[in-house]
Amino acid sequence: MTTLKFKLKPDQLEIVQAAVAKAKGEIGTEYDNVAIENICAGYVGGVITDHQTDLKGVMKGAGWEAVLTAFDELFPDVGLVVTPPYVQ
Repeated sequence: MTTLKFKLKPDQLEIVQAAVAKAKGEIGTEYDNVAIENICAGYVGGVITDHQTDLKGVMKGAGWEAVLTAFDELFPDVGLVVTPPYVQ
């Protein structure tokens, strides 16, 4: 295994983190390195190397907050009552 490091400005970091989170949700992984590999593979060849189409896996990878946000956008006429696992 090797290490690759980048120095990013705050706005660049925000974009990279969003891209990694999105990729993790789409491919159903919890690992940043797998997400980055898939982002790069898609960029250079238009290929996703480990695409998971299982809805539950995608939802788990995205996290409950992202799932509820997407649900609200897709189904604005459906009301949900949610009890979060913690209170901030």
